[in-house]
Amino acid sequence: MDAAGRILLNEGIGALNTNRIAKVAGVSVGSLYQYFPNKEAVLGALAEREGIELRSKFEGLLRLTEDMPVEQFVDQVIHAMFAMRERNALLIRVADAHSGDPGLLQQRVALAESLRDVVRRLIQRRSPETRPVDADVASFVIVHAIQGQLAALDQGLQPWFMEREELVAELVILVQRYLRPHPEP
Repeated sequence: MDAAGRILLNEGIGALNTNRIAKVAGVSVGSLYQYFPNKEAVLGALAEREGIELRSKFEGLLRLTEDMPVEQFVDQVIHAMFAMRERNALLIRVADAHSGDPGLLQQRVALAESLRDVVRRLIQRRSPETRPVDADVASFVIVHAIQGQLAALDQGLQPWFMEREELVAELVILVQRYLRPHPEP
């Protein structure tokens, strides 16, 4: 899996095949086939491994932000999501290479659900600091609003008029205002 990851990151999906994976891993193709019947199986296992690591990071984020005020928590979560996405270029490459696979789709859904769960629990803990909101609805809106922006960036849709940090700052404002208690009429 490490060899497949290196190939994806350094050479792209076009260079990924079982012969190349075996060569980079320093094993025979026969040995590779003992564990993986084809390159799709390698990609699936790689996506699963990367997804588990990301879910673990989300749980760490929950522990890190447990006692923060809501505005600081929002800032930390959004910055962490962007940082995790940047550090996990491999998962993005695997997802791009394997996008039609139902197993990968299931892993993407599980990853989104994991992040939604973290955000939901953080919102529930901070309910006195936020407007009255259903934590399930709010976590869905927040996570998918941010993931939509990340997906646009992954597709090369970086706005020419805005740097990455400006985009992050705008998303922080968006989510903070979404959660902020409305003033009494």
